[in-house]
Order: sequence, then structure tokens, then C-alpha cells
Amino acid sequence: QDLARQVEEKELLLKEVHHRIKNNLASIEALVSLQGDAVRDPKARTALEDTLGRIAGMRILYEKLLGGGQYAKSSVRGYIESLVLSLSEALAPPPGVRILSSVEDFTLPTEKLFPLGIIVNELVTNAIKYAFQGRDRGTVEVLLSKGDSGARLEIRDDGKGLGRESQPENADGFGLTLVRMLSDQLRGEFSIESAGGTRAILLFPA
Repeated sequence: QDLARQVEEKELLLKEVHHRIKNNLASIEALVSLQGDAVRDPKARTALEDTLGRIAGMRILYEKLLGGGQYAKSSVRGYIESLVLSLSEALAPPPGVRILSSVEDFTLPTEKLFPLGIIVNELVTNAIKYAFQGRDRGTVEVLLSKGDSGARLEIRDDGKGLGRESQPENADGFGLTLVRMLSDQLRGEFSIESAGGTRAILLFPA
């Protein structure tokens, strides 16, 4: 009985910690949003908008952890689909540009979900911002599956593809640098190429 009581107390404490972190992230998100509204420099505004997306991804994960009651791991489908919906609302792409997702339902520990969510955020944001310039129609797809050898994330679009300056060997922007760093953290292999648009693939143990 004493052991059961201690377990219950720790679960309640962990739930409270997650709840407070979620609320703190929401407060930070609101503050960054207010700062973004007050900034006039386009580059600074873009940087703050990108930061908002990263914060939102973390907040959504804590919401999923609280809702599921499992604090060590969570549903990949629930998290990624909620993240994609949040990105669709935040980025407000033209009506003809769609963001679709097809995610298998499996669980991952939180230490893998955090970097995975930021990677999805970076790649989808890049696609919406740059793939369809001068166009009013297009599709971005987020595909995630799990096999015997691990998990496979693919984010692809049917946009204009990578320009010469954006080829993987030349790209040194913060977004792709962050994606590569987080891919290494997941012990994964990341690649990006033009193939009737742009296709980014991450293979990682799961």
C-alpha cells in the first residue's frame, strides 16, 4: 500500500510538472507573438515566426502527454497530426496549397518526439514558404511509418524544387542546420533532394 501511494504521488507530481511546463510554453508563445506584432523588420519578424512554430511544437507534445496519461511516451500519429494542423493554421498557406499527413499509429519516447516534432516543423515551414512562390496551388505531404529496421519520415512537395543555392551541399541556413543536428540526435540519416519538387527523408531507429 505504501508503494502504491508513492507511485500515485509521483504520477500526480509528474502530471503537475507537465501541466506547468505546457502553461509556461503557452505564455512564452504569447510573448513572442506579441513581440512579432511589434517588429517591423521583415527578417526579424520571420525569425520570430519560425521560433513560434518551434515553441508550439513543444507545447502540443505536452498537451498530448497530459491527455494520454503516459509521460514517458506518446502516440506519434496524435502528435504529428496535431502539429501539422497547428502549422496549417499558423502559416496560413494560399487556399490552393494543401498540407496532408499520413502517419502510422505507434508510440515513441518523449526524448525522440521532441526533435522529431521540430524537424517536421522546420521542413513543412520551409516548404510552405519557398516551394510555391509565384504559384497558388500545391501539396505538401508528411509521411511517417515504422518498419522492422526503424522509422521513416518523408516530407515532400510538388513545388519548384531546390535552387542551386539551396542544394544540400550548399545549404547552410539555420533551419536545415537544425534539422541535421536533430537527425544526429535521433541517430538517424537525413537526406534532401529535388524530385518533381523537394523530398526530405529521415530514417531513424524506433
